[in-house]
Formats: sequence, structure tokens, C-alpha cells
Amino acid sequence: MRTMPFVEETRRLEIREAPTEVKWENAFSRWLGSKADHTRRAYEAAWEQLMDFTGKNPWEMSAADIEDFVGEMRKIYAESTIQQRLAAVSSFFSYARDSYMDYRDGREIPLHHYNPARAVRRPKVQQYGKAHPLGVDEVRALLEAVDRETTRGKRDYALLLAYVATGRRNSEIRTLTWGQIETDGERYWYRWEGKGSSSGRYELPAAVFHAICDFLSSTGRLQDMHADSAIFTALSDHADRLPGVRHDGERALSARYVRDVVKKYTRLAGLDPERVRVHDLRHTAAMLRLEAGDSEEAIGSFLGHADLRTTKIYVHKVSGRRDRSWDTVQDMLGI
Repeated sequence: MRTMPFVEETRRLEIREAPTEVKWENAFSRWLGSKADHTRRAYEAAWEQLMDFTGKNPWEMSAADIEDFVGEMRKIYAESTIQQRLAAVSSFFSYARDSYMDYRDGREIPLHHYNPARAVRRPKVQQYGKAHPLGVDEVRALLEAVDRETTRGKRDYALLLAYVATGRRNSEIRTLTWGQIETDGERYWYRWEGKGSSSGRYELPAAVFHAICDFLSSTGRLQDMHADSAIFTALSDHADRLPGVRHDGERALSARYVRDVVKKYTRLAGLDPERVRVHDLRHTAAMLRLEAGDSEEAIGSFLGHADLRTTKIYVHKVSGRRDRSWDTVQDMLGI
């Protein structure tokens, strides 16, 4: 403990004497390190794109540079994508201004003095405007489209059922590990980590647990699973045909792979593969709970929303606004 002041003072000297570029690289690394894997990759890509476009270092950028960058993106991307990239830019500048400290002349001051992205007008995006939840019959058709006699089919069935049953986001299911699942008598639980610092321990429907075990058993992995073992992994071509064939690695499925799985079975189920995204299975899970009679508060807890207002927007946008006055208007018009 007595060495801590010395270590801290050494760190201050290193930061004070380091070149500007090194200070910003250190800040960027710390900022990225606080993000979830999928967020980190997206934010890093956004910054690479911005620096390539401007040809400037972050501390040299102005609001005009960010505005020009947004204008260029409008030629290529949808407004929702632009908003995500702008959020990544703004997040780091805010970190440099508010959280990461520099040391000059014996004083602790922010690394940067302002956030140039704050002055840039954000694209207006209708929240959940592209949501397409599946109805009960469509969910049934989706699950029935899976050939559960093959190893691949067993995996895909467990994967799709997990999304629909839990309402978790794409990465929270596809990267699920064996150690995140717990048993308590005849009940099963899973732990998840979501956006930011959100996390939870929720009950895992028995049907999902048994489907996962059926898949793992068919690969010969069930008895060898350890805490860090990814549940949903890629399979060799032979794994579709031969029982007991081991998987070809423990790397979790990629977001693109899961997207293709969803499109494959929506097509086989006779649904429009261009309309249904992986995230729509989360919308679907919420709507099924709504139809089952859950309150908005219960659905918010189920989805892991920190704010009930988010749930209200979610439910109202996804389910649509019901026309409760038409019957009266219809009588008035004599239709």
C-alpha cells in the first residue's frame, strides 16, 4: 500500500511527459476496453472510418470535420447507421473531455476541452420503426421448419428457441457459454451481460435447456463442457450426418452466421427472409409476452430495460397503435 503514491506519481510523470499522440492512444484504448465486444468492434470501425476521411488526429478535429463526415456517410448509409457511427465518435470525445485526465504544470485537467460531435445535428431515426415481430403461427412455422434429426438442426432449433423464449439480444445468445447456465433442482437459470453494465440472472425455460443438451449430446460435447465452452459453435459438414462427431472448435457463432441461420429458416417457413432480422426475434418474444397478458412492467423486466419509458416506447411501436374508435365512427357513417 505504501508504494501506491509513488506508482501514481510515476504514472502522472509518464502521462505528462508523453507525446500527445501517446496520451490519446492510451485514452482510446481505455475507452474501448470498457465496451462489450460487439460494441468495441463497431466503435473502433467508426473511428477508423472517420480518421481515414478527415486525415486528422482526434485532437485536431472540429465540428465542421464531423459535419462533413456525416454528409459523406449520407451518400452511402441509412440514417440509423449514421447515428450509430456518430454516437461512437461523440462517446469518445465525451470520455476525453469528462473522464480521462491529463497532467500539466502539476494540475489535473481533462485531456480535451470540448466534444465537436455534440454540435452536429443527429439524424432522426424512428425508434423500433423497422420492428417486425412474428405472430404465434409464424413462430410455430419457423421452429417446425428445422430438421431436428440432424446435429445442425438440433443446434439451430435450440438457437432459435432461445431467442424467442428469452428475448435476449443477438450477442447475448450466440455467445452464451456453459458456465452461464445454472441448475436448481428442476429449474434452470442463465446469466447474461447486455449493453453497458446491464446484466441479470433469469430463469431459462426448460424447453430451451433440453434443446441445448440435445444438441451438445449429438456432438459428443455434453460431458466435456466447461465454464468457458461456447454452446453454439460452427459444425463441420460431417456433423450433419454422423452422430457423435465432435465440433471443429469452440468459437461462438458470428453475428453474420446467425443472421444467415434466421434467413434460412424464415425462407423454409414460407416467410419473407428480407423482413425478419435476428433482432425481430427479441421483438417477437416481447409481443408473445404481451399477448400472454404480461404488463409493460413485466415485459420491461423480461427484456432487461433499465427504464420503463423504454419499454413503453418498445411495446407501443412494435405492437402498433390500436384503433379503438373505429366501431363508433363506423356506426356514425352507417358503414
